Amino acid sequence: PLKRRNNLYNAIGNDLAIIRNFQNKLNKPDTDTVFEPLPSFVYLSNCAEPAAIALLDGAEKKFYLFVEPDTAERSLWMGPKMSEEDEKALYIPD
Repeated sequence: PLKRRNNLYNAIGNDLAIIRNFQNKLNKPDTDTVFEPLPSFVYLSNCAEPAAIALLDGAEKKFYLFVEPDTAERSLWMGPKMSEEDEKALYIPD
């Protein structure tokens, strides 16, 4: 994803790019819903987390990723999230 981000930095110049992934739809608490992330978001960030937000700062050439925190309710229905250290290793934010 680093080369893809560099291409976007070149395209936006000194501006900011804010990109949001799709949000998970919960129809009913007892119904399984398959989450399908926004392909362009995953392509750029390597992140498939629901409702994640990527901020790319063209002036500083920095990538920031915001993901929802793990909660007891989320873990109950969707399983536990990966650790913050694992997320940083996978998504490579600044």
